[in-house]
Amino acid sequence: MSTTDDMSWFWQPHKYVALKVGIAHRVAVSPVRRELELSKRIQQNAEDGCATLLRPTLDHFQLRGEDGSRHECLIHELLRESLWEFQHRFTERKLPVAFLKAYIVLMLKALDFLHTKCNYIHGDLKDENFLVAFEDPSVIQEYIANLSIKPLSRKNEGDRTIYKSNPDFGLFKSLQVGPHLINFGKAQPGGDDTLKRHPMQAAAYRAPEVLMGMPWSYSLDIWNLGVLIWNMMEDRDLFRRPCTEDGTYDAKAHVAQMIALLGHPPPEFLEFEKKWRDVPWVPCPDATGKICVLPGEFWGGPFFDDDGRFLYDNMTPQDLNLSDTVRSLDEDDKASFMDFASQILKWVPEQRKTAKELLEHPWLDLKAEARRAEKRQNHES
Repeated sequence: MSTTDDMSWFWQPHKYVALKVGIAHRVAVSPVRRELELSKRIQQNAEDGCATLLRPTLDHFQLRGEDGSRHECLIHELLRESLWEFQHRFTERKLPVAFLKAYIVLMLKALDFLHTKCNYIHGDLKDENFLVAFEDPSVIQEYIANLSIKPLSRKNEGDRTIYKSNPDFGLFKSLQVGPHLINFGKAQPGGDDTLKRHPMQAAAYRAPEVLMGMPWSYSLDIWNLGVLIWNMMEDRDLFRRPCTEDGTYDAKAHVAQMIALLGHPPPEFLEFEKKWRDVPWVPCPDATGKICVLPGEFWGGPFFDDDGRFLYDNMTPQDLNLSDTVRSLDEDDKASFMDFASQILKWVPEQRKTAKELLEHPWLDLKAEARRAEKRQNHES
């Protein structure tokens, strides 16, 4: 759902909220319907403490446009800023290691709740779909009070007044804040028998099974979060601009980078890819508007021949090594992280650990990290 988010006054009860105004949709299952269905499931499981890590819809209504179209409006809890904005407040625009681990723990708990309690796949995990909460309600009140001194820039168009967005709430009073998972417009039910093969995810985070047109499930989100960790830890994409010279996304280049970083796909993955290669899916348009009935038409595949050889070996970077992409951890911590990452970035979706299983990994032991941080501090002093 293409939307704009605004801060609004919610009259019952009196509180400030985020208002998401969507464009009109003519699809069987609209993003709004998905948001509302998933919000219902979140609220049905509200007794679980992890429910607070997701932002459901509080209410919704419709606005009629001048052309008669109906715009769905969703009301959400007001949160402070995106994960991307938050991490850019730190040195080198990276989350410090202690923050990184704590945030990954919270994100995995949110995913475990989404997968096991709500039985939904998010399908679009990225740093702008995690928002950081306000550290104190007074921040909003001070922001509103300052508007009377320095109003928002605005312009008039006919009988409308358009205000310039200014989401800067200033410096944090406390960094004791956590991420909340938002935007469920692309979420898909995972607990049904519906075969899911259609294109999903933002380009940089796309899982290999999506690019092959193979069925995907909850493990799609696990891959997605694994790739997102590099943005949080290194302020860079793990897969660097898999595009053609004109900037168009190139799935061949993406697969080539996967091979360079993770090694060649195992035989079981290649057999499964071959099985689904020529199986039609629900026709959908590619980036040029062409209707595609096979995954290869949409993504520019197939990528492997019948013997499992990659057809675009010349595109495989020769200087990439997964370990070399990790520069923000000391050697001991890096070794543990690489083991953690190896349980996520698996070609075969079924071999990826679940969110619950990943939470048990030693790299995410926050007490051990606190001891490490204290030891580093004592050494530096």
